[in-house]
Amino acid sequence: MTVILRHLGAAFSVNNLPSRRRPATKVAIIQLITLSAFTAFGRFDLALLASLGLFAVLYAPDAPYRRRLIVVSTVALALFVCALLGIAVGGSSPLLLVAVIVLSSAASFACTALLVGPPAAYFLMLGCGVVNYMVYQHDMPASHVLLMTLVGGAVAVVGTMAELATQPHLPEKKAVSAAIAAVDTYAESAPGESARPLQRKASAALHSAWTALDDAAPLFPRGPWAGRRMTTLNALRDDVESAEYRFNVRLGDAAAHYFTGNRLNSDASSGLFDRMVGSAGASSGRPKARVLLSHALSWPSENLVTASRVAVATIIAGLVTLALNGEHIYWSTAFAAVALHMGGARIIQSYRAVNRLAGTVLGIGLFTLIVWASPSPWSLVVILVSLQLLVELFVAKQYALATLFITPLALLISVGGQIPDDPWPIMAERLLDTVIGVVAAFIAIWLFGRAMPAKVLRAQTSRTLRSAAAFISAPDDSDSRDSLYTDLRLLDSVAGAVTTEEGGSDAVHNGREIANIGYLLIGTRTLDAARWNDARIEKVRTLMLNASEELGDGGRQMDARIDSLLTQLAASIEITER
Repeated sequence: MTVILRHLGAAFSVNNLPSRRRPATKVAIIQLITLSAFTAFGRFDLALLASLGLFAVLYAPDAPYRRRLIVVSTVALALFVCALLGIAVGGSSPLLLVAVIVLSSAASFACTALLVGPPAAYFLMLGCGVVNYMVYQHDMPASHVLLMTLVGGAVAVVGTMAELATQPHLPEKKAVSAAIAAVDTYAESAPGESARPLQRKASAALHSAWTALDDAAPLFPRGPWAGRRMTTLNALRDDVESAEYRFNVRLGDAAAHYFTGNRLNSDASSGLFDRMVGSAGASSGRPKARVLLSHALSWPSENLVTASRVAVATIIAGLVTLALNGEHIYWSTAFAAVALHMGGARIIQSYRAVNRLAGTVLGIGLFTLIVWASPSPWSLVVILVSLQLLVELFVAKQYALATLFITPLALLISVGGQIPDDPWPIMAERLLDTVIGVVAAFIAIWLFGRAMPAKVLRAQTSRTLRSAAAFISAPDDSDSRDSLYTDLRLLDSVAGAVTTEEGGSDAVHNGREIANIGYLLIGTRTLDAARWNDARIEKVRTLMLNASEELGDGGRQMDARIDSLLTQLAASIEITER
């Protein structure tokens, strides 16, 4: 009983994250303007159809404008393609199921691989089925659905970029200010273990600042406004470089403690790793899309395993729904996939599924109250905008609470705003579909690929070793650095997920040690206070390739390999100044 209560407490806990009032308000205002415009002309039905494309505005709400434009435009186009696919399969439930399975898996893979961020693949998975339901069960004209999805997407792009007119550099200025403040706090701290959290925070802030500046670069560098924009961005870059210099000076002071003479003291080297993570990640910026995709496509990867689990869950949910003659395949399959599509540890995915079930049950009740109130079109506009605002406020803090508001929002859109006289059949069907989806998700989580987390960790550790060896061969090549840093971040993610499930296993220990070595390589290459001994570092490269092959054979001698790597690496790094 105690274990159950502990898991329930963890599942329904409130995340301590920054407020989302600003992006939530922006989304609500854009939706209010869109819905009001169509409703004023007596076409509330078209307003709801536009919502299918308007969901694109939920993506990258705080990103620099160039990144935001690319992400929102791409998602808007993807939502249109999903709508087109939902219409193309016709009224055939088996064809719709095949389309949803393929779409859900592909969208999940793409969003996790490319670091799209919430709401990730959710609306892409839902859109195809909702459009199919609207056209073939509610007799809405397909041309209207497609046209309004395009209109909604266009409004999303214009709306999310509207801030550019009044605050053209707000996102990157906020990121740079946060980095400077974090570095100043770290630089003023006393050396010792208490400074480590400050170092991590400063490192993350610098990384975010560089990423924001990369994302803010003009989309058309030769355009008429590009020169003025680059002047501001260059000034911000100077500010970040100054902060990074202070950060690296502080890192150099901390690193000196771990050197004896001009050699790294291997007995104390573990204390240096944490500091080197900062230098490794601070100026890396956003990895290139081709690098992210190439790493994600290497089997077994966390991205491919997540996409496979999504496929299994949607197949189970869809087949059960078909067997029960259900009419809402899109609902059960979307609910099966929603707990899985962002990946992570299986226990976290399970928490997400439980949250989804609880929130949906309560959300169906809220939908019933709305139906009983028989709201007018203008009242529905207020209700829909309020629901969207609440979803955005709570989606990151408490998923069950967000789902409470997502459910009536999705139901109102799916029925085209046509309030049913009797809500009970819809309630019963949606509740059954939800249970089917959640059960399918649990089956995919706990019965499919139970040994995969450890295999993924071992494979990712091996890939990181190969990337580290390639980086040693070409340390000044941006592609080799990007590749190693991407592998290190993936290794951190996979090791964290396995730790959550299995605790400190040998595979986790080995993975974290290899990650430390990788960060140390990039960090010492970045710091002015250190350099490599070329002859010795070549031996490190050979040891890494041998260790990678050892992992491929099961990794039985990895402890000895890692010890040799640490010893040789310690002898390969020289301190050049204090």
